[in-house]
Amino acid sequence: MEVVYAPEPNLGPDTTICHGSEIILDADCGQYGYSWSTGEWGVSEITVSDSGWFWVRAVNSEGCFDTDSIHIAFHPAAIADTNNLVISPTTCGGSVGAIRGLAITGNQPLQYQWVDDIGDSITNTIDIYHLPVGNYTLQVTDGNGCLTEFGPYLIDDAGEVLIESVNFLHEHCGQQNGSIIVAATSGLGDMLKYTITNDEPYFYNEGVFTNLSTGTYAVRVMDSTGCVDVFSFNPIIIQNIEGPQVSNVQITPATVGQNNGS
Repeated sequence: MEVVYAPEPNLGPDTTICHGSEIILDADCGQYGYSWSTGEWGVSEITVSDSGWFWVRAVNSEGCFDTDSIHIAFHPAAIADTNNLVISPTTCGGSVGAIRGLAITGNQPLQYQWVDDIGDSITNTIDIYHLPVGNYTLQVTDGNGCLTEFGPYLIDDAGEVLIESVNFLHEHCGQQNGSIIVAATSGLGDMLKYTITNDEPYFYNEGVFTNLSTGTYAVRVMDSTGCVDVFSFNPIIIQNIEGPQVSNVQITPATVGQNNGS
């Protein structure tokens, strides 16, 4: 009497993979017939990219069989917090766009890589500057070696610097309390610099000039590429608004013994 042993398929221990990756399940234990929980049959190995339980059944020509199973889980993917995300366009056909404020959480350590439209690497910092028009994708590799992509984020061209409005208040009573408030837009709005002297120096002061004396002022705004807009209604003339002026005093003497003077 001959004893025939059943096949002994072995898919290995339960394992964890990255989202979007694949794993080969190999049950090869001889020239047997194989059937899988996924529906494949007749092959000793399959490739899977899902999580969950998978099993294989191996059977020999005598009908003896055995099964093995494996559980596949996913590593937690990195997560992006976009609450503080700022995407700044470029201007004047230049390269002053920026993507700032992304916050990434995931299994440490995290490594960053930005790539452009064609997959070329740009930088490995989470905030990215000096960008021309294009789409940019952040690739994050976590401590498990898993890659997660965020984006793409579009940088467009906002055109030239545009002075939207200029408001001013006159000086009052020679107190050097005049002011000029400039509102302007550009690619990197918080990196605009302003002048009211029609030349240097420029200031990163959000367009607010105070403590001004009577005089003539010329407003200009410049972005980080040197793109400049000049206020079309220059010059701004700050005048001194005088305080109360005594123009005349009339005195009426009091009558003797009475309080009727004025």
